[in-house]
Amino acid sequence: MKKSLLEKYDLKKWFDKTFDKSEKNILLSAYPDFTDKNANFNSPYAAYFLAASLPWYNKKDNAIICMKVVSKVIELLNETSDIPAYELHFIYMPLIPTLYKNRDFENALDLAVDMCNRQIEIAPQVVEPFKKNHGYLPSHTGFEQLAILEKKNKNWSRVIEICETAKSQGWGGDWDKRIEEANKNIGGKK
Repeated sequence: MKKSLLEKYDLKKWFDKTFDKSEKNILLSAYPDFTDKNANFNSPYAAYFLAASLPWYNKKDNAIICMKVVSKVIELLNETSDIPAYELHFIYMPLIPTLYKNRDFENALDLAVDMCNRQIEIAPQVVEPFKKNHGYLPSHTGFEQLAILEKKNKNWSRVIEICETAKSQGWGGDWDKRIEEANKNIGGKK
C-alpha cells in the first residue's frame, strides 16, 4: 500500500498534533505532496523533506507555520548525525531564508546565523560533489546571507573574511564587489 510522504517520513502524528485545521489547509494547498500517496521524494531524511517543502509556503502570512516546520527540521537535524554534508547543504538552503524572513520571531535571527555557519562549515566538503554533479559551484546561501548580516552590523572585517573564504572555495557570487565595499567602509570613505 502506498504511503503519503508524511507517513513515509513518520511525520503524520507530528503534523496532526502541530497544526490546526486552518494551518493544515494552508500547507496542503501550497504543498499537496504532504499527503499525496503518489508523491515521491528521494532523500531518506525527513529533515531534507521538510526543509525542501518550505519554499512552497514561505510567506509572511505563514510565518507561524514556517517556524513550526523549521523547529521540527532543527529537531531532526539535532537527532541525526549521519546526514552527508551534500544533503545537509540542501537542508540549510531553505532554512536560512525562511529564518531570515521571519527574523522577528524569538531566536530566528540567531538560528539564521547558526544555519549559515553550519552550511559554511561543511562547504569545503561539498565543493567536489557539487562540481561533479553540476559542473560548477553556484552561489552559496550561507556565505551570502552571513555577508549581508555582517554588512548590516557594519562588521566590515567579517564581511571581507566571509567573502574571501567563499571566493577562495570557488562559490559563485559578487565577492569582489562586497570586499571592495567593505574595504571602502573600513577606510572611512563611506
